[in-house]
Amino acid sequence: MTHVQFTTDDYLRAIERELGKRTTTYPKILAKMKKRNQPDDVEAAMEFDNEVVKQYTQIRRLKNVGYLVQTAPIGGIGNAFAEGCLFELMRELKERKRCYPRWVKVYKMMTQETADYELAVWESLTRWFAKEYLDLDEFPTKRKKKK
Repeated sequence: MTHVQFTTDDYLRAIERELGKRTTTYPKILAKMKKRNQPDDVEAAMEFDNEVVKQYTQIRRLKNVGYLVQTAPIGGIGNAFAEGCLFELMRELKERKRCYPRWVKVYKMMTQETADYELAVWESLTRWFAKEYLDLDEFPTKRKKKK
């Protein structure tokens, strides 16, 4: 996609679309997990609880990013808070890069143009957030050590 200048409205719409998808997707994931698990399986119950917490955290962080986009820029939010939000944005971007090619080519869930636009919006939002709230010009990288 050619270089497009996105606005805060573009960012807010992307976040709202994602939150909207999650209101239908996450309950299905949890229902499937619950159905698969036995009532007396403690490990499965812990896995279920961890999934609930993980999903709640992801949604909370996306909502926080939406708030920060609307009120941008405000100072004093704290590095740990901003890093958590950036982590979620980077996770979202990584998931899209991983899933969209399959959704376009194999499952025909979206057009290539839609996928390109969504990727560009999320990449721009992530870069904007990193620069605005953590003064980063590049994304932080986490490399796993080779064994």
